[in-house]
Amino acid sequence: MKVLVYYNKEKDWGGCCKNELVARLTENQIEYLLLEDEMLNSSISADALFAIGGDGTILFLAEYSKRNEIPIIGINAGKLGFLCEFEKNSVKQAVESLVDGSLIKDKRLLFKV
Repeated sequence: MKVLVYYNKEKDWGGCCKNELVARLTENQIEYLLLEDEMLNSSISADALFAIGGDGTILFLAEYSKRNEIPIIGINAGKLGFLCEFEKNSVKQAVESLVDGSLIKDKRLLFKV
């Protein structure tokens, strides 16, 4: 299994949530790649994309996710996080849910304006 990890540096100050996620992925022997902004024009194959930030981060990654057919797993490091499945204190649960296959895909519409 291979996953991408994108984190909003303005929401995850110091990369605390990102560091915990990377540690949990490593513990579970899951290959990961940190996704940087300059990589968003390329095609990368992965089973999932962890988005650490908030709703804006998920919306920012939506087109990339659709183009590469990679589901997004949102971890809220912001305020509301309506679109995020997990809170920043639930990183362990997020990785466990990925490993045990209990996550459910929820297809969303993507509009271009």
